Amino acid sequence: MRKSLVLLTSCVLIQALNPAVAGEPSAAIDPCTLLTKKAIEAAMGEPVKDTKMERREEEGFVISQCIFLLPTTSNAVTLRLVQRGGGEDARDPRTIWQETFARDLAKAEKRKKAPPQRVPNVGDEAFWLGGRETGGLYVLKGNRHFRLGLGGEPNQERKIEKATKLARGILKRL
Repeated sequence: MRKSLVLLTSCVLIQALNPAVAGEPSAAIDPCTLLTKKAIEAAMGEPVKDTKMERREEEGFVISQCIFLLPTTSNAVTLRLVQRGGGEDARDPRTIWQETFARDLAKAEKRKKAPPQRVPNVGDEAFWLGGRETGGLYVLKGNRHFRLGLGGEPNQERKIEKATKLARGILKRL
């Protein structure tokens, strides 16, 4: 179970799956194209200096990540997308999403700790997980999910607002 959470939190932007051919991914989505430089500058107050993209296949998923580097290093924006991988071991990202968040919500209730915070009206389902330093917005849409992490902002509520606005832009491009 812990491995599922690690996979979810470490998952990154994934290449698209052609639903007509089960298990075979279509051309890869470049996660760096899902956010505009203009949107990032508006949210973070600085222009994008550079981007760094990574892609890997792991445990039946394709995971892609784009790091948007800003002049202030701590203000970086990280976007990770998880999609179904190709081949016989391909897995549906929606399944791991449901397993992970159902378990985390049940654990929090059992331990009387704060559960992942639901964020309404974003994708099929969205949660803020973690604190202001390491927190991220996790968004499920169809058979994909992504994590959006923002640096710099010291106020958690403001960070959630910024991440939510950026996530809505990402959803329009998926």
